[in-house]
Amino acid sequence: MGRILIWLACWVWLAPAWAQDDGAMPSPDDPRGYTITVDGVSAQANPGETVEITLKDGRTVRASIKANPFVRWSDSMLAFDHPSKLSVATHKLSGSIVQRMMASAIGTVIIIQEYSTLDPSSLKQLMMDELTKTDVKAGAEFAQSNVTKKLVSGAELSGLKGRLKFRKETKTIEVFSYAADGQGILLMTMISDDHKDTDQSIVDMFWDTLTLKF
Repeated sequence: MGRILIWLACWVWLAPAWAQDDGAMPSPDDPRGYTITVDGVSAQANPGETVEITLKDGRTVRASIKANPFVRWSDSMLAFDHPSKLSVATHKLSGSIVQRMMASAIGTVIIIQEYSTLDPSSLKQLMMDELTKTDVKAGAEFAQSNVTKKLVSGAELSGLKGRLKFRKETKTIEVFSYAADGQGILLMTMISDDHKDTDQSIVDMFWDTLTLKF
């Protein structure tokens, strides 16, 4: 297996105001983040804002938009909940490998790699090495152990847990795998101890709501 590609980026998704049915761009003088369309008539709005829309028949209606705090992400292999302020970026690494990635603004990362034609269990160590080699090369202390995780469905995942210590920062990296019926997934999380107060809930929500479909 060739070198595994790791894409680390943070994409915060907001439905862009230019995503209108008629393809028209909003006025530069009204660069609000969302487009509300009612019966074919569109208006620009920001989250939490109430706007008035005059319909084609002359009636005026009031409309507002509010983001749900959590959303459910799903594909053919798995599903999980995550904060709506974060988005899941997708990268096709090869014809049979798709990577999903979600990252917070301060560097907490969740990576999913889906393998449609093979069992990736033997790649856990390679993935751990990829995620830690830069810090280790810079002089970080690294300790690794074998761990298991049981999902709410009862499925049990085998994995590796690594602890990186560099100066005053400590990171926890976990890599798990699951395979069945000739396909499988790698699941990776990375979080700094300094960010657990704000971001541990993101990681916990992922594991607490993760369901597998194969």
